[in-house]
Amino acid sequence: MRKLLILTCLALVGAVAADVAPLEPAFTHEFIITELEPIYAVIEMHSGSYGGYSFALEDMFDDLAADAVAPVGPPFGVYYDDPAVTPEDELEWLVGIPVEEGVAAPAGYETQWLEGGTVVKTTLYGEIDFENTTVYDEIYEYIVANGYMPAGPLVEVYRWDPDIDPEDYETDIIVFVEKAGAVGGPGR
Repeated sequence: MRKLLILTCLALVGAVAADVAPLEPAFTHEFIITELEPIYAVIEMHSGSYGGYSFALEDMFDDLAADAVAPVGPPFGVYYDDPAVTPEDELEWLVGIPVEEGVAAPAGYETQWLEGGTVVKTTLYGEIDFENTTVYDEIYEYIVANGYMPAGPLVEVYRWDPDIDPEDYETDIIVFVEKAGAVGGPGR
C-alpha cells in the first residue's frame, strides 16, 4: 500500500521511474469510443429535478400517439448539468424521441436535428439504481484516462419499455468527447 501511495505521489509530480508502468484505473463497466450519428427527434426542454423525466416521457409518448406520430428509435434524455454541483431547480434537460425526418411536432414540442459526434458509451443492464450509479463517475474517469475530455452533455438512451421486467432494461450512457486540447463539440 505504501509503495502504491509513493508511486501515485511521484506520478502526480511527473517523477515516475522509467521502469514503473503507469497505473491504469480499474473499471467495472465496459466502455467504447464510437461515433454517434445525428438524429431527428421530437424534443421538449425542461428544468428542475431529473426525476421528472419519466413523467415528461410518458406525456410525450401520449401526445405523439394522439397525433399518429410513430417513433423510429428509442427515447432518450439529454442531461446538461451535474446534479452534484447544480441546484436542483437549475438543472436543464430534455426529453427526446427519434421520428422520421420532416415529421411535424405535436403542439408544445419541437423537432430538431441533434448533432452527432465522437462519444464514449457504455450500456447498463437492469434498472438504474444506487448500486450501478458508479458508471457516471467511471465514464468520466475513462474519458480522461484515454486522452479525451467531455465535450457535451450526458445522454441516456432507454432501450426498454415499461411493460418489461426492470431486470431486462438496457440503458446506454453516452458522453460526447473530444481529444484533450481540442476545441468544440455539441452543446445546448
